[in-house]
Amino acid sequence: MARYRAIANEVIEEITNGALGTGDKLPSLRDACVRWSVSLITAKGAYRFLERQGYIEARPQSGYYILPRNVRDEPTAYAPRKGISVPSEELRIISQIVGAHSPHGIRALGAAIPGSELLPLETLSRYTARVARRTRASISEYGHPSGSERLRTEIARHYRSLKAKVLPDDIVIHNGALDAIITTLRSITRPGDTIVLESPTYYLFMHAAASLNLKVISVPHIPGDGIDLKALRQALRAHTIKAVVVIPNFHNPTGSLMSLSAKEELLHLAHRHGAAIIEDDVYGELSFDGVRPPPLLAIDTKRIVVHCASASKILGPSLRVGWSISRKLQPQIEQARFLESISCALLTQEVVAEYLACDGLKRHSRLMGSKLALQAESYYAALHQALPKGTRITRPQGGFLFWIELPKGTDTTELFNTLAARRTGLTPGIIFGNHPEAKRFFRFSCGCPLTSEVELSIARIAEAVQKQLDKRLP
Repeated sequence: MARYRAIANEVIEEITNGALGTGDKLPSLRDACVRWSVSLITAKGAYRFLERQGYIEARPQSGYYILPRNVRDEPTAYAPRKGISVPSEELRIISQIVGAHSPHGIRALGAAIPGSELLPLETLSRYTARVARRTRASISEYGHPSGSERLRTEIARHYRSLKAKVLPDDIVIHNGALDAIITTLRSITRPGDTIVLESPTYYLFMHAAASLNLKVISVPHIPGDGIDLKALRQALRAHTIKAVVVIPNFHNPTGSLMSLSAKEELLHLAHRHGAAIIEDDVYGELSFDGVRPPPLLAIDTKRIVVHCASASKILGPSLRVGWSISRKLQPQIEQARFLESISCALLTQEVVAEYLACDGLKRHSRLMGSKLALQAESYYAALHQALPKGTRITRPQGGFLFWIELPKGTDTTELFNTLAARRTGLTPGIIFGNHPEAKRFFRFSCGCPLTSEVELSIARIAEAVQKQLDKRLP
């Protein structure tokens, strides 16, 4: 990890655990050099990173001070509603978002997909042709239930570079990360078992739980911090929890990154109460500063984590190559994978393996993360300028998702229905957790460049929001 980022993370940890509070003054740059034994350039880099993320501010001729959370502009958390529901309205919206094809409309801004400009499409085309020639004979065969041995070997090598102790035999290949998560849930739960989901969280988790006849306890997700550990502790004490499904790195929909100490506490709580953790880490490679945050898998000493990820967000959604990693539960997951569809498509597995074998992933993810950082700054400025006073917008450190809280009196489901006819996309908060408070929130993607068409979409959203607010004036 870059030294400046390590210093910034240390300060963030102190803010998170209360050692530093609002208004506290940080050491001067000169004192910071002495405290952390670094150069002035490194100290400035750390403080600039903290400024960009909204943790501190520089006051002329005074120094650097900790900002209050509300100045950091993070949307508020809300208590989830008990139980689980799958209303037809949610399914209609989800179908419309996933099925839309306008390049700069509903799909681009509402769906969590990267723009084609960010993907290594030419390289993948070459690798596909190369792999097709090399593996022509194997096309007539089913693949191994666990997946391509070469791909599993390359994935294991990649995770060992992240200091995670992974062997090829710990890995099962799936049709994307969602398939990995659902297969894992099916393999370790029975109908009537209880799992924990964050609220808000990726919308299809709730529907998957319903299809498996699982009971769901929703625990608040705190934008900017991650799953509410206090609420999780209470849930684990009060119920027998089979699994906790979390997105620690660049959460969907909020973009939040959990601190290292919070990740460690999460692991401790789950192990203490005998719950497995299913980690969705599809955005983990897309850090804005090129420093990949550790997955839970890398710091799990008790082997309670099933790590799930995919190539969808970094190489291409249509590849449909995902994986689960768990030495302890791999046999159960492999069996469930086999009973579902025998095996996954071999050709795309081998293409991803070729890409990993050529060491392209780290170079590509760093480049993609740096491009997304610039896009995120442009989108944030455009959204902040266009949307009405009182709007709160997350400041993600990676990935390409914003979570936006509008002033009271707004309804993003109504906005979605109004704007869909004009090919303008947003993803209403209601599908991420069916709760009345969620109606004031929406997810917005910065995966595509900020073009004039996107700026027009933002202007349309702002106009529609203002009309809603004007209607509710006395």
